[in-house]
Amino acid sequence: MKAYLPILLVLLLTTCEIINPEEDTPSFISINEFEHSEVGTAKIIDAWVYIDNDLQGIYPIPNIIPVLKNGEQKLYIAPGIKENGISATRTNYPFYVWHQEEVNLSPLDTTFINPSTSYISDCIQWEENFNGAGSSFHQNLFEYGVDMISDTSILSTSGYGEIILDGEKVRFECTTDPLFMPKDRRVYLEMDYKCNTPFLVNLYKFTPAYATPNTVMLLHEQEEWNKIYIYLSEHIAPHTDASDFSLSFLMFKDSTLAQSELLIDNVKILYEE
Repeated sequence: MKAYLPILLVLLLTTCEIINPEEDTPSFISINEFEHSEVGTAKIIDAWVYIDNDLQGIYPIPNIIPVLKNGEQKLYIAPGIKENGISATRTNYPFYVWHQEEVNLSPLDTTFINPSTSYISDCIQWEENFNGAGSSFHQNLFEYGVDMISDTSILSTSGYGEIILDGEKVRFECTTDPLFMPKDRRVYLEMDYKCNTPFLVNLYKFTPAYATPNTVMLLHEQEEWNKIYIYLSEHIAPHTDASDFSLSFLMFKDSTLAQSELLIDNVKILYEE
C-alpha cells in the first residue's frame, strides 16, 4: 500500500487541477454612451464589442465589461439598436460607423472608452427634416396636410411636421413621391415621432399598371419624442414586380380625444449605394 501512496497523491492533485483549473485574470472596459452629434438624433442602446475580430459580447450601455485579453489590443465597438423598436430584434446598425481605438489592457485595471459614431458615406438616400420651405410629403385626397412648425427647442433641429385631426377631420394620409428602394440591399427607415393616437407606416408599391399600399407596421402612442429604426427590406424584396415605392403615414382620429396629434421629424430612407 505504501508503494502506491505517491501515485495516489499525484492522481489526487491532478484531479483537483482539472476540477479547479487556473482561471485567467480579466481586464475591464468601461463603455460610456455613444457621442452621436454627427448623426443628429439617435437611439443607440447597445455596444457590440470586438477585440481584433473576436466578438466579446453585446452589452447595454453605459456598462463595465470584463474581457480575457491583456496588452495592446485593437478595440472595435459597433452601435446597437432595437430594429423595429423591438427588444428581441437588437442588431448593430449597418449605417453607423464603428468606434475604433487602440487600447492597452491590464489585468484587473479598467480602461475608459467614450465611443463616437457618424453615418457611413452616402447612405442617406432620401430625407425630410422640415427645416426648409415646404414638405416632401403630399396629402392624399384631403385638403389638410403636414403643417410646418418651427421650434428650436424640439430635438436638435429647427422644425418638425405636425398633423392634427379635430372636428370633422377623421382621417389623414400623406405620401412621398415614388422612390427607388433596392431589393438586394438592406433598406431602413429612420424617424422621430410623438403621438397620442396610433398610426400606420405603409409602403405603396408602384408597378406599371397600378399602386397598392402595404402595411409595414403600426406605431403606438408616445408621450415623448421617440427614435425608431424600421427595417424595410422584408417589405420590399417580395415585390419583384414593383419599380418604386412611396412612404406613407396613415392616421385615423381617436373618437375619445378632442384631437389626434402626430409630430414627425428627421425622416430618412437609408441604404448603401
